[in-house]
Amino acid sequence: MDKASDMYQKTAGAIGAVGEKTSSLFGGIGAKFGQLKETPTFKSFEERVGGVYTAARSKIPGGSGSNSTQDFEEAFKEAEG
Repeated sequence: MDKASDMYQKTAGAIGAVGEKTSSLFGGIGAKFGQLKETPTFKSFEERVGGVYTAARSKIPGGSGSNSTQDFEEAFKEAEG
């Protein structure tokens, strides 16, 4: 093999190894997060955040939980009256 081809093979091999390790790492993190989501503490936190979000949305004119596309400037103008 010539030098360029040899370097290509080494680089491709190294990139493949990094890809496998990265995939393994993120797979492990995903599994741990999945386990975390099932804990009572996380579920309680999730419910509180959801409640705060819902309360905040209800305070925004036209927000009442709908998927409004109204931007901040429009909401501010409406609030000013």
